[in-house]
Amino acid sequence: MDGTSAKRTKRGGADDDFSDFSSNNQESILVEYTSPITTPMLPPQIWDHVFSYLTPSVTDHMSVINTCPEWSELLHSKKTSLLLPMVLPMVMKYLPTKDILGLRKVSKHFRIITDNILQQYSRDPSKEIDRDPPLAISLNSVSSKIYQLEIDSKSMYSYSAFQSLLNQWGNGSNGNPFLTGTLCWFGFDWSTLPNDVDNSAICSSLKPLGLNIYKLIYTPAFRIRDVKLLFSLLEGNLPNLKELELMVNVDPDLSFLFRYSPRQTPVNLESLNLFRFIVDTNAGSEDAALPYLMLLREYGKQLKVLHVNSQCFDFLPIDVPFLNANLGNLRSLVVWINKNVLEKLSAVNWRHLHQLQMLSAGECKFAELLRVINNFASSLTFLRLDYQIEAGILIHGSMIELPKLKKFSTWISDKNQGWLWHFLMASCQKMEELELRIYAGEDKEKVKGYVRLAKTTFNILPKLRRIVVWDSTDYETKFVLSK
Repeated sequence: MDGTSAKRTKRGGADDDFSDFSSNNQESILVEYTSPITTPMLPPQIWDHVFSYLTPSVTDHMSVINTCPEWSELLHSKKTSLLLPMVLPMVMKYLPTKDILGLRKVSKHFRIITDNILQQYSRDPSKEIDRDPPLAISLNSVSSKIYQLEIDSKSMYSYSAFQSLLNQWGNGSNGNPFLTGTLCWFGFDWSTLPNDVDNSAICSSLKPLGLNIYKLIYTPAFRIRDVKLLFSLLEGNLPNLKELELMVNVDPDLSFLFRYSPRQTPVNLESLNLFRFIVDTNAGSEDAALPYLMLLREYGKQLKVLHVNSQCFDFLPIDVPFLNANLGNLRSLVVWINKNVLEKLSAVNWRHLHQLQMLSAGECKFAELLRVINNFASSLTFLRLDYQIEAGILIHGSMIELPKLKKFSTWISDKNQGWLWHFLMASCQKMEELELRIYAGEDKEKVKGYVRLAKTTFNILPKLRRIVVWDSTDYETKFVLSK
């Protein structure tokens, strides 16, 4: 062998995996590969061994495939399996929801890849900043379709639905009913249940299937039994649970129940979503803060991701020392803001916060947000400001550099012209992607003007590579500008 070419003979089929040769095979196929011209010269067999050390990353394999024709030929048999995880999410965007499930029937390989994608989009909190468009309702986005699968598939909205689940899947030996890894629990009408059905019976029946549940969306009417059932589910009956989303209104008369938090084999939560977790404070109960206090005290130190409404920060016991003691490991925060939120976030000592998304239904002043942004300046890699923002009174030199910031997202309008470009120049010199959203109903000529204005950002930010401009009228129109 001269090092520039090699012949390899395999018996037994056209699969290009030459790791196993069998003398019993009848069919012979001659496969000839050319070894790439490299220093030192290596035969294809050695390159096969070298490539086996590549990481599972699709981009790593794509880099090798695109290096030269010879390497592309050597990895020819692996192209389908390598490209499928990258291409399938793009294909899903154009498929009806029911056809996404149909992909699982193509082959075992398709089923594995499809299930991985379903769980990845359902469970991975970092996808929140990459949604198409971010946090918006787009019926064609993969995230929206998978969310619909979560709601439509294994949702427990009645005891009969729960019984049907158990009858079909039993102890889990028949497969995994939770394709997205998500259980949506809408609750039961407890008055219609048999007398022998209590929380213990429900949890013991669910436990064999609980290994497949990574995310729990809990949204019952939240009566006493609903609160106690939630605690029971969190006491080890869903051992792989990583994400909890509570969509409930808590009666202040039930707040006392949160004095008794789950203690027996608690789950290891990484993400807690309290966006729609509201404590009714009309009655003025002294226990109103207890639900937030218990959840953050019990699970806060584990959390990497927290979605929370502004009410949480309104309670006096949830002060800066409490936030520092219980949420110091947060990596991502999505929060509805008010005055108390801004005051407390500007004073906390969270040195690991990488992603910050501040949302508001009304207008606010950028000067009020700047203290919070500056507090996390050393660690932020992603920042999103989601509302109409006026400049306010900006002090010269108050905008400091965000040395790790890679992506910034906000709305663009006439009102924010007074701070946006100054902020980009002063604080975002290391940024690689800018996302701008345009309010619904804006004049088309004004939209074109915003796009032209966005282009000038390439001249002031040396590392900027991509600008995405969304038209929020339909959440489908976007302009992508690349450098």
